[in-house]
Amino acid sequence: DERILRGAPASITCQFLDQDGDPADPGTVTIGVTKADGTVVVASGTATTGTSTAPRAYSLAAVSTLEMLTATWTSSTHGAQTTHVEVVERYYFSVAAARAWKTGGMNDASTYTDAQIKAGRAEVEQEFERFCWAFVPRFVRHELMATGRSSALVVPDQKLRTLRSVKEIATDGSTSYTWTAADIAATSVATSGILTRLDGAVWPAGKIVVEYEHGFDSPPPDVLDAAMARLRYRINAQRSAVPDRASSFTSGDGGTYSLLVPGRGSSLTAQPEVDVVLNDPRYRRVSPMVA
Repeated sequence: DERILRGAPASITCQFLDQDGDPADPGTVTIGVTKADGTVVVASGTATTGTSTAPRAYSLAAVSTLEMLTATWTSSTHGAQTTHVEVVERYYFSVAAARAWKTGGMNDASTYTDAQIKAGRAEVEQEFERFCWAFVPRFVRHELMATGRSSALVVPDQKLRTLRSVKEIATDGSTSYTWTAADIAATSVATSGILTRLDGAVWPAGKIVVEYEHGFDSPPPDVLDAAMARLRYRINAQRSAVPDRASSFTSGDGGTYSLLVPGRGSSLTAQPEVDVVLNDPRYRRVSPMVA
């Protein structure tokens, strides 16, 4: 639901809705925040701010590590609602960089508000990472199944950076063993997305919960340029005179032109300068193989 920067205090919010999906007054609202492994960041029952139908807000102290946080907002009249907050190392670009990109086409703050640019940036980051590996460091927690026959375990991401934790889960769902720092140090972390035990042991059969960080240090220049172009396209899409589903259009001079359609051929976004970057083999998602 939200992304905040590692090491920076942030305000997180939650909007309660009525039965018709419109903003509602949730009365008194408290919050509790936990990490993906259940570690408490903010104790349940902590007060929030906000009145009437306005979103409820909480000022979260700076978090020093990459995380995926779960915030549970409890209303005196509307029950509990959860939101998710990703703590990120950095964003692809700042609002100021977006405004200054190339011709400064997004310089008009009344036409292109900070909120629009931030929302568009989040959409672009998520869109790019549906097709490619993460272009900034990110944290994930995955539940995987090991066969008990291999010292290698394939995870869903590449560009691995750091293995943070490993838990072996028993058949009843309890944690049978939590890896020590020495166990983790004895595991090879390959950028290809393979975790290999170097102590001669195999990954035990059954469910394994792994937490790790992955992604590029920062977006390469061509990716950054493509992300800026995509942002400007998305923000201006509502101003286009061409219908979203059109595959061709006729100009005022009578000429008919074919349009690229996302999902057709190699086009992912219908923007050639963006598609060529997202289709680059250096960035596209592939599945690693273990012999």
